[in-house]
Amino acid sequence: MKQGSGSRAATGLGIWQATGARRRHAAGFMMIEVFASIFVLSIGVIGCVALQLAALRTAQQSAMQTAAVHLAADIAEHLRAGATKVAGRELLMQMDYRSQGGKQAAAADTCFQSDCTVQQRAQVDLAELQGKIDRSLPQAHVLICRDGAPWQIHLGAYAWECTDGKSDPLVIKLGWRGAAEALSGTTQNDPPPSLVVAVATPEDLE
Repeated sequence: MKQGSGSRAATGLGIWQATGARRRHAAGFMMIEVFASIFVLSIGVIGCVALQLAALRTAQQSAMQTAAVHLAADIAEHLRAGATKVAGRELLMQMDYRSQGGKQAAAADTCFQSDCTVQQRAQVDLAELQGKIDRSLPQAHVLICRDGAPWQIHLGAYAWECTDGKSDPLVIKLGWRGAAEALSGTTQNDPPPSLVVAVATPEDLE
């Protein structure tokens, strides 16, 4: 009887030990599965966040590109103005303006009187355009010049340098910090032009 009881006890102990080992083994696998699931989920969340950031950057660049096109069209209309706006056109053709980093440039003296000179009115128009640039584009650079080769093949980009030939087309060059950072991931003091628009003035059409 004693031997039988001892045998059954040993058998029961062996079964309990084997069951405990299997449970520990299963628990280890469960922990690995949990960690693997967390890892996969984390990758998915990071990917979704990255996609959202990319979408926001794209939307921002699209909005700034649209603002730049509107600004270029506005400046082009001033450049195409008739003979009564010659003074203003000549002033615009010398524009090499950098926005004030969110601070609007000081406006010229407002002129509403009938005896104001053409030059004074041109200064007011120029100040209004500069205000639009400050409000529309972050740290923008706007340059108007005559340039026969705005695209630099060796750089693969537009350049601020102008050829300044008398027969070269008149162009409006616009650049802003956000565009360059989105393309290169770096901050540049004076990013290259992102938009170049050729303008035909009345003199060019003669």
